[in-house]
Amino acid sequence: MAYVHLVRPTRVRATPAQIILPYLGLALLLLGVFHKPVGLSEAIGDTLVFAGIGCNLLCLYVYRRHKTQLSGAALDPTVSPAKQTALFWILLVLIAVISLSIPWWMPYTGTLLPISTNVIIAIVTWILCTTLFLIGWRRGQRKV
Repeated sequence: MAYVHLVRPTRVRATPAQIILPYLGLALLLLGVFHKPVGLSEAIGDTLVFAGIGCNLLCLYVYRRHKTQLSGAALDPTVSPAKQTALFWILLVLIAVISLSIPWWMPYTGTLLPISTNVIIAIVTWILCTTLFLIGWRRGQRKV
């Protein structure tokens, strides 16, 4: 009797640092940005923003190190083209929604500007973020 054993690729599990660092960084950034409504001082707010940026940069370093370790292994971390297309459009819509919603949430950060200025900031932010995202996406899609 012959048995067929299917080899199923194992999912690459994120390390604890890859799970904790982004959440910690984003929480620190949120606390730093919204420090006035929370009741924190200006110095603490700036410190929290820099700590959040540091956590996110450290997360990128850990991710890239983990990715280079996997490239030497026999794992194939490629994603199907359909998933890449879906991810591209989801991220692009998310960037547009968040950046174009600036006039609604920016007053809660303690920055009071006229609505026309908020709209200009939102449009410039959307253009800048979309451009940077497209440049980064194209660089990531290159075949090595």
